[in-house]
Amino acid sequence: MADLAAAGVEVYADTDTPNPLVAVPAGITPTPLRMLQVQADAELLEAFDHQGVPGSELDQLIGAPPGMLPASYFVAGWISNGGSPAALLAQRIMGEPDWTTAPTILFPNLVLSLYTADAARFANVLAGQGDATPATTDGSPAPSVPASGAGFLDNRTHRAGLVMDYRTIGICSKVQNFIDTTIAAVFDALGHLESPQVPSTGFAALDLFGAGIQKGFDFATGVVNGLIDGGRFLVVNGIKLAIKPVLEQLAKVAGGLAVVADVVSFLRPWTIRMTPTPNATRKAVGDEPGLPGTVSATVDLGEHDEWPADIADCAFHAGVTLPPLKPAGAPITWKIDQSPGDLIIEDPARATVLDTNAHADAAYITTSEDVETAKGDPRTGVVVAQVSIRRKEIADLQNKIGDLLFAQFPSLIGPILAPLLRPVVDQILAKIPSVLDSTGLTRVSVDYHDKNETTTTSSTTTVPVVATIDPCKLVTEAEAAAALGSDPGPGVNTPVSGGHKCSYGTYPPATLTVLVSQGPAFGSTAQFEAGQALQQGYVVEGRFGPHAIFNVLSGIGERAFETGAGSAGTVTFNKTDTTVAVIILFSDISVPTPTPQAEALATMAAARF
Repeated sequence: MADLAAAGVEVYADTDTPNPLVAVPAGITPTPLRMLQVQADAELLEAFDHQGVPGSELDQLIGAPPGMLPASYFVAGWISNGGSPAALLAQRIMGEPDWTTAPTILFPNLVLSLYTADAARFANVLAGQGDATPATTDGSPAPSVPASGAGFLDNRTHRAGLVMDYRTIGICSKVQNFIDTTIAAVFDALGHLESPQVPSTGFAALDLFGAGIQKGFDFATGVVNGLIDGGRFLVVNGIKLAIKPVLEQLAKVAGGLAVVADVVSFLRPWTIRMTPTPNATRKAVGDEPGLPGTVSATVDLGEHDEWPADIADCAFHAGVTLPPLKPAGAPITWKIDQSPGDLIIEDPARATVLDTNAHADAAYITTSEDVETAKGDPRTGVVVAQVSIRRKEIADLQNKIGDLLFAQFPSLIGPILAPLLRPVVDQILAKIPSVLDSTGLTRVSVDYHDKNETTTTSSTTTVPVVATIDPCKLVTEAEAAAALGSDPGPGVNTPVSGGHKCSYGTYPPATLTVLVSQGPAFGSTAQFEAGQALQQGYVVEGRFGPHAIFNVLSGIGERAFETGAGSAGTVTFNKTDTTVAVIILFSDISVPTPTPQAEALATMAAARF
């Protein structure tokens, strides 16, 4: 509770308590997001058990237009580079996963709540305003909710043209009022992102969140050069993106996550604890028998033996009879994925229902490798074990209570945000049962070996595998200096997803980046052509401004194209399952689009393969 308060999130014991359990420290403005203790408990329990919503599911629920970050990358960038109290708390919860694989990461609802709170704060600051003011169902201004929560339930709130006194009509109605008013305040704050008042000095005052946006693009694309033109454009892979569509997607993500976290944390007061034994193993060698292992799944009810009072009251109002909270005897579905696909052999006799302790096990043994292979190059594979527990009566209960509680959400969206958020909110609410499925996931690492990566042609001759291309050898420091107009110093070689990049100079005043992507998944002809079609579409649609250019080039590699807008220019070429992009960016917007320099450098780089 103290950690949440330090992040500006107030938690209330119940709807009748006027003050939060822990006050927000002096000097920190409470965010529009607040929680009931039953919600905070559920979110903490899920985080403690290392469970959450897969990034891919968030991406599917919320969606993203072409060229824009999926939701999971917005959250990943904020966690890793946000720097605010909420982001620092999220870092403590999440640890340090590989953020470049954001769609495969589990995001606890507690982290999604913290992201929503920070996004609302960011939106308010961006608009030069303080606390957001909630809106009523018809969109008219409503009285501000006191930051401390004092007097909250003494207000009468208009809903569907009726005046209701929430002190007299039951816990569930009070909960509805609490959640509705909170979501209204969050949506109202996010409305500021539709028409931001970008400071003339750029995003200096907003670094704690703005830097996270940049980092998300970096994870997803590999190259982000920075914010330019007073913070009105974000440069990704040398292409200027107007910040307004980025902020619109940010509002869409934050609004969608607010709904997901509120729905799940209230209607699912348990989680699944997954325990692999061991959590790391290896293949057997030679005649050695396969090494045994077990993955256990246990429904974790936290401190609850019975349903929380808030949910019990809502079930009563919905006319639903609650089943026992502990799902003993419930069917359980296992899904085991392994990469590569020959790491373990599953025991077909694994449990298919939960025992009296709401527990089930799945056993396995590792496969074997021969002695010669075991002398080869070490590798580490992964086994992903996932369980799903769905009780029809629980799904029906959640659906009915969800209809009762959350039907107000679409009407709480202000007129500015309605076109962005209404489809997302409607889609999430339509999927309440699936979003609320009890799902647990864990990973087991398995060490193995590949035979030495050489092909023997005689007893004394070997043909080595082609080495990774060093991008700093494709464009030299002297050539970079000629293109940028000054010596940028030595290039810095950095590994990125699918290859490496070499960076010359700093922004401002100018940077040159050589990005090398290799292999079928990143550098192939198909990947190149998909990227070319995407960039051409953006130029045709006017996303990079009215004067942006796109041209197919010949004589560079096997195929090439150039794009340019403002003071940024890029030439991308493909050759033998490798794609190379040469990206030049100047901070001085009066500099002509540097595609001629990029073309000259790309020609020399292609000749050096």
